[in-house]
Amino acid sequence: MLVPALSYTDMEIQDGAVASSAYVRMITDHTSESERSRIRDALLAYCARDTEAMVGVYEALKSQMQHSRR
Repeated sequence: MLVPALSYTDMEIQDGAVASSAYVRMITDHTSESERSRIRDALLAYCARDTEAMVGVYEALKSQMQHSRR
C-alpha cells in the first residue's frame, strides 16, 4: 500500500462506485433538499479524501523514484 495511513473506512462514501450512485441520487428530482445536502457533504468529504490520497500516491512514488536513483 502506497499510503497506508490514509483510509476511507471512516467515511459515509468509501469508493468511487458508491460516489457515482450517490451523485445520481443527489440530482434526482424526487430527492429531498435535506437529503441532497447530506449527500453533497458526503461527496465533498469523499472528494477531499480522494485528492489527499492522490497527493499521497504522488509523494510515495516520487520518494521511491528518488531512492531508486541513488
